[in-house]
Order: sequence, then C-alpha cells, then structure tokens
Amino acid sequence: MSHESISHFMSEAMKLAEQSIPFSSPNPAVGAVIVKNGKIIGKGKTSPFGGRHAEANAIRSVHDKNYLKGATLYCTLEPCSHSGKTPPCTTAIIESKFKNVIIALKDPDSQVNGKGIKQLRKANIQVIIGDGSNEVNNQLMSYIYHRKTGLPFFSAKLASTLDGKIATMKNDSKWISNNASRNRVHKFRSKVDAILVGSKTVIIDNPFLTARRNGKLLKNQPLRIVIDSKGQLSTNYNIFNNDAETLVVTTDASSKKWRKQIEKAGHSFIIIDDKLKQVDLLKFAQSMSELGIMHIHVEGGGQLIGALMHHQLIIKLYLFIAPKIIGNQKAINMIDGLNIEKVSEALKLINTSYEFIKQDILIAGEVDYK
Repeated sequence: MSHESISHFMSEAMKLAEQSIPFSSPNPAVGAVIVKNGKIIGKGKTSPFGGRHAEANAIRSVHDKNYLKGATLYCTLEPCSHSGKTPPCTTAIIESKFKNVIIALKDPDSQVNGKGIKQLRKANIQVIIGDGSNEVNNQLMSYIYHRKTGLPFFSAKLASTLDGKIATMKNDSKWISNNASRNRVHKFRSKVDAILVGSKTVIIDNPFLTARRNGKLLKNQPLRIVIDSKGQLSTNYNIFNNDAETLVVTTDASSKKWRKQIEKAGHSFIIIDDKLKQVDLLKFAQSMSELGIMHIHVEGGGQLIGALMHHQLIIKLYLFIAPKIIGNQKAINMIDGLNIEKVSEALKLINTSYEFIKQDILIAGEVDYK
C-alpha cells in the first residue's frame, strides 16, 4: 500500500473495512474513522447485512456527541443517501455537524452514485474524493463489479506444476502446492460468499470446501456450490456434511428422487437448464446475483474454469505454481476448453502481482478478454 496515495487515517478505515468482508455482503464492506485535532476519536465498520453502516457505527462509538462538531470523517466509500434496512448515513453525518468528509470512492450503486456527496455539500460539508482510491478499488473489486454488471464477481484458484498440470493422468493432485499455499487458500475462502466446483472435482477429490485456520473450522463459512447437471453425486460426499450449507445447481436431467435426497441431507438445489440439459452458466450467474451472492470463488476443475472463461465470467485468477514437473500430455491441464489456436489470441492477465510462498509462486491477475 502506497503511503503517497493513501493517508494514515484512510488506511485505518481500510483495516476496519477488511474485517467486514464478507459478512456485510451484499452490502459493501466499508470502514469509517472520525478525526478531531489530528487524533482518532471514533471508528466503525459495516455490520453484517441488515445492520448499521460504518458511518453510523463510527458516530455511535463517540460517547460525547459534542466532539463530532467540526470533526473530519474518513470513509472508504461514499455515504448512502437513501433509506433501506437502515436510515441514510448522510442524515446522521449532517446532524452531527461534521466539517469535512473524506472518501476514497464514489459508490457505483444506482441508489447512491454521487447523491450522498451532493447532499453533504448542500449541507456545507466539505467533501474530498480520492484518498486511497486505488487501494479501496482493489478492496471493493467484487462489490464494484457486482453493482456495475449485476453479476457476481468470479475469482478462481488453480494450483499447478511448472508444466501447467493440476493432476496426473490418474487424477492424483495431492499435493501440488505446499502447505503455506493451501493455508492462503483457506484465507481466500474466508473472504468470499461462495465456493464453486463441478461434480467431477467432487468425485475425484472429495473436498470439504470449508474455510479453516490451523485445521479448525471458522465460525462463518462460505456457501458451497456444486454444478451437477445429471444428479450424479451421492450425499455421502464431504460437501454434504453439516460444516456448511451446500447448493447444488442441476437440470431437469436429474431425478426428483435425487433432489429430495439433497434436501433430506439438509441442503438445497436449483434447476437451471439449457437445451443440451447442461447448466446454462450465464443464467446460473444471474440466479446467484438474485440470491444476493456477490463473490464466487471457483476451485475447479480446469474444464469448469475454462467454460466460465469462455463466457467471460472469471474476472480474477490466483495461480499457485509449484516447482514440480509431471511431463505427461495426458495429465490434467489447469484450464481447458478455450481452444485458442493463435498465441496472438491468448488471454492475458493484467494488473498482475507475484509472490513467493516458500517454494511456490503465487501469480494473481485480472483476465483481459479484449
């Protein structure tokens, strides 16, 4: 994080916002800091969905409300100006008689989108925009994408060998990446709304798809989503245990009896068809957005990730590259099904970062579909 582009107080607000990811979803995770005479006198973060917003929590944290008069509010996102499950934040800010409000980004939500800034300025509060804009844009990438497109933000994790394989020809994949890399994956899982895999990954790897720290389950778990078009999966697989909720995305090709077994196991299903009795991935994405799911993290396999990329749904990739070589053309590719014939047409990653995790290398970047 650059100290030239973000102030100390906005950096503190970002730390608070990070604590609300993903609990505030589908609301944005926002942090707010109140400053008077160069000192922080109040802090707030977005409560879990339906609760108070960061600005309201920061104001409540100041016991003597007289201190708020003439103070400066640092907020990672534009305060809302409309009533929803909570009153408008702009009203509380104006009533508290703040002198300045410094925000990182304008809220792209159609209900806000500059209206909050306009209200504050109309009340003679100085509003400054842009402190930490790049950093907060990265922090709120899934929220911003969701509000601009109406679709969930899809990220994907892949662990591969140097020659781009995620498993041997016999589907052996444990373990390609090291323990430290796998711990990082659990951190990723703890910050998303849902984890997605295909039925083939479940059959081969039998994953739990839970978020753990030091081997222990975290209190809050992402929704587990599995695409099973024909209803192949038995409820004996680990994803149907009681550690977290599981949603099965299927088609009319699956039997009613099988669907009842999913419900009997305490989980749920949704039917999304296309003409070939395969799950329509675009309809799936739209349905997940309607359910309030903002960030879906995909963990396999290569065919599912390739299919999602074919529809330009995967926005960010996290590639864990291990210093290992399988050297067999029949081994499983990390991404399949794109059928690109020219190097000049290859998809590129932009805004990339590189990090050594012991012997592994983590490459993260956004997919450029242009």
